[in-house]
Amino acid sequence: IASVLAALAVRHKGFQEAVIRQLEKQFDYEIQLGSFDVSFFPPVSVIARDIVIAPPGTPEMKILQASKLRITLNIWLLLFRKVELARVEARDATYYVSWAEGARIPLSGLDVELRHVAWKRPVYFSIRAKGGDRDLARAEGEFFLQPEGDKVRLSSLKASVEASGLDLAKFPVPESKEVIQTKEGILSW
Repeated sequence: IASVLAALAVRHKGFQEAVIRQLEKQFDYEIQLGSFDVSFFPPVSVIARDIVIAPPGTPEMKILQASKLRITLNIWLLLFRKVELARVEARDATYYVSWAEGARIPLSGLDVELRHVAWKRPVYFSIRAKGGDRDLARAEGEFFLQPEGDKVRLSSLKASVEASGLDLAKFPVPESKEVIQTKEGILSW
């Protein structure tokens, strides 16, 4: 029954707009979605298409773009009024890295997976960067999401990164700031 009610809610345009507004408020980014759909093929999941995330007022400065995003809810926890995303998957996504003053590098062909997305619990992630039919780089690890007022803060990031087949000599290296810092969840040098 919960699955059918969730499917009806997700297909309602007003519900979709309310979800997008709430996400924009929490993450302080503009979010554009082409369409929502529901898959009843186990596990029950919400599928969003044509996703673009950008800073407020600057849609041309995309941060993330993906043609398809699949979100699977932990249905059983909804019965206890707890929301946990069992899995979030984006395939063939493009992440735009802000590199140096105004320089932006698109990282394309990314497969991103988040598991057990909930407050104050470890969120597990894996990111694959593909080159043709092989992996060029892979990152895996965990982080915590902390509510902070009406915003969300990422804390305690632990990750391992493996890169193979990359010619790092051709990769542009920034000339200033040697320490990696995080700003609003985006790596910057």
